[in-house]
Amino acid sequence: MLPRSRVAAVLTLGLGCILLAVGIALPLLVPPERPVPLELSETQLTLQDDRARIGPSYLAGEDGDAAAPDPVTAPVTKTYAVSLGEPADRTSAAATVGVTSVRGDRDGDAALLDAEVWTYRVDRTTGASLGDAKVADTPATPAVAGEVDGQWLAFPRNTGQQEYPVFDNLLRRAVPAQFVQTEDVDGSEVYVFRQEFDHEPVRQSNPGYYRATSTTGEGGVSSLYRNGYKEFRVEPRSGMIVSVTEDIQDVYVPDGTDGTDGADGSDGDDGAAAGEPELLSAFHGATPESERDDLLVQAEKIGHDRPTRGWGIVLTVTGAIVALGSAVVALRPQRVQRSGPAQAGE
Repeated sequence: MLPRSRVAAVLTLGLGCILLAVGIALPLLVPPERPVPLELSETQLTLQDDRARIGPSYLAGEDGDAAAPDPVTAPVTKTYAVSLGEPADRTSAAATVGVTSVRGDRDGDAALLDAEVWTYRVDRTTGASLGDAKVADTPATPAVAGEVDGQWLAFPRNTGQQEYPVFDNLLRRAVPAQFVQTEDVDGSEVYVFRQEFDHEPVRQSNPGYYRATSTTGEGGVSSLYRNGYKEFRVEPRSGMIVSVTEDIQDVYVPDGTDGTDGADGSDGDDGAAAGEPELLSAFHGATPESERDDLLVQAEKIGHDRPTRGWGIVLTVTGAIVALGSAVVALRPQRVQRSGPAQAGE
């Protein structure tokens, strides 16, 4: 019969092996990286411009006019409202993104300039689109097939200081965003990426987007182009976008012209004659600081890894020590003790 010390050593050896196995498997079963949670406290990103320029195509029909002759200056707010939900798993989720542009000096339907609702699947770690998308951009009509390419809601976890393709919902394609610098925001480091638009044609990937223009003349056809830039500020560990700055001008240019005159959305577009470029909108706005700070706090929480890697190391080392010590005791040769009479007979 085995002595109690050896039985205890064998049991302890089994415990050490279990700790060793759990320590090795823990980081694999529970990855340290936290995916973007389905329940976010901050689900909205806004940009505000108190002096946006709104062109005749948006103003047509106001006050009974067939078309307003000149752009107007008004406060405009762009909003990206995001929700993640089912079907979802540890790596992906269904995403719904509502994009609106609203005038601050109007009420009700008159205030709405543009509205879209996108649905697609998103990778909860990389922020990339997974599969087909649908978009509803016309009231009282069903959603149509679309495509979300590149990053949009977020950058990948552990964002690098490199170029990333970032989706633009008007162009409906990705445009490269270059890393330009780091910034300190309330003691936290964020990465700044800049996306440039140089006379980018909207018709190429979004041929259905068109508003009636007043400057092309009878039978004239014009094409919409996007100019300007966007800057994204990203918390690098989580990849979450915490603020956006835009300086964007969207201009209709009659086909057959070079589109250079008035393409910057300046006052030169006001009252343009037939055949000249016509401003659709000029927006120079940014995310309010209070909202940026809230988004940054949320991003930093998401960016903190689970302690599974550290616990895995602790359990592995502890299990190895316990197993090794127990094995030494369990496998140690047992001393044979001879009885008293036998010793006397010698």
